[in-house]
Amino acid sequence: MTQLTKAEALKVEKQEKERELQNLTETAGASGHQKLRVCDICGAYLSILDSDRRLADHFGGKVSFSLTLGIAVSPCEVADF
Repeated sequence: MTQLTKAEALKVEKQEKERELQNLTETAGASGHQKLRVCDICGAYLSILDSDRRLADHFGGKVSFSLTLGIAVSPCEVADF
């Protein structure tokens, strides 16, 4: 009888994992349904699902770096002219 309950528990766990996988595939990929946020520095769209390395590369880029230092003109300053 305990093997039957273990089998039932494994079936339930499998269903939960399949739902989890379905949710992940719906929110990522080339389907265009990525979760995006706007970069506070340059206004670019960044994926929430990006790796830390990719985000570090973005924030270490030329545009973000120059806007942080005040070398480049931000879009808000251009609109003021």
